[in-house]
Amino acid sequence: MTGAVLALLCLSGDPETFEFEGLKRLYFLDIPETKGPAPLILLCHGGGMTAASFRKQRGAELKEEARKHGIVPAFGQAGRRHKDGFGWNSFDEGSRALPQGEKYCDDRAYVLEVLRRIQEKVKIDPARIYVAGFSSGGKFAHYLAAKHPDVFAAAAPVATAIASAEAEEELVFPPTPAGPISIMIVNGGRDPKNPLKGGTTEDGTRRSSVQEAVDFWVKANGCDPTPKVESPSDKVRISRYTGGKNGSEVSYGEIRPMDQRWPDEKDGWGFSANREVV
Repeated sequence: MTGAVLALLCLSGDPETFEFEGLKRLYFLDIPETKGPAPLILLCHGGGMTAASFRKQRGAELKEEARKHGIVPAFGQAGRRHKDGFGWNSFDEGSRALPQGEKYCDDRAYVLEVLRRIQEKVKIDPARIYVAGFSSGGKFAHYLAAKHPDVFAAAAPVATAIASAEAEEELVFPPTPAGPISIMIVNGGRDPKNPLKGGTTEDGTRRSSVQEAVDFWVKANGCDPTPKVESPSDKVRISRYTGGKNGSEVSYGEIRPMDQRWPDEKDGWGFSANREVV
């Protein structure tokens, strides 16, 4: 994900706000001055977080990586209240995945509106728009990639499962993508909320395995099912499935000591989501 050089990248303190489908919605945009159309990455927070809290945690690090590679970062915010923040709806209206008693909020349509608004402010290369997300935001990145391979060039779900359901119900996967899209999946071997082998977690939610996510995208993209495996350290294994349609590929980074987090250089594992995703 590289592109045009940014002459200036400043971290604006105030969000962009607008009314959408009866709700006040917002996003943060790190506004650049560019010499030409630049790539854009949309970053989606975890469940119970906000765009502001995720940006506060990761914004400076991501900003620096974005500056190196000439990428415009934007931070979106979900519309459904969840704990102390918000949670993404990673499914279509009418899905049984919607929590009982909750009103459906179309986060997918919100994202398309955010992209439209950003492109009115900044010269964006429409062929280089990416999405990445953490936890609930990672699941939403899976969903957006499946729904809109025509909009996003690649997606990076971090510390999440591609599908979940109540304990006794069938898992709800994203729809079959209409076209290929490259995917980078990052998961930890000690994540209690998204175990590598899937299963029912402490909150009673059943989640898919990471291999099910890999298989979903390898099949959708038509990649070679035999990966090329590399280990940049004894704690990290990266499997790359290449040969997909239109040059698409699927990468899976497994970080054995990682719990549910967005990994960076400070963890000492030899893997940084800031670097790999951006």
